[in-house]
Amino acid sequence: MSEQARLPKAAWVPLLSGLSWLWIGPGHGIFFTLLTAVPGSLLLGSGVALLLVPGDRRITHYAAFGGLLGATTGPAPATGGNLRSSTTVAPIA
Repeated sequence: MSEQARLPKAAWVPLLSGLSWLWIGPGHGIFFTLLTAVPGSLLLGSGVALLLVPGDRRITHYAAFGGLLGATTGPAPATGGNLRSSTTVAPIA
């Protein structure tokens, strides 16, 4: 029987990206803090869960959903808060 890795490398990607979402969001005001809190929390929570419970298949679904939300809401803070230009950048991301 194969042994699972103690700290899987795949867990660090959602963990660090969730931390970056939660770290950068408050720098753009209260609206973008609330906007980035959902994908950041989903990514951070799934990254921690992948470290603590590395065999559960449902955890990656939450990470994928957080990444999807981040791809659609991410361009708004990146364009300086201009929601009109962020809707044109979102399909590119």
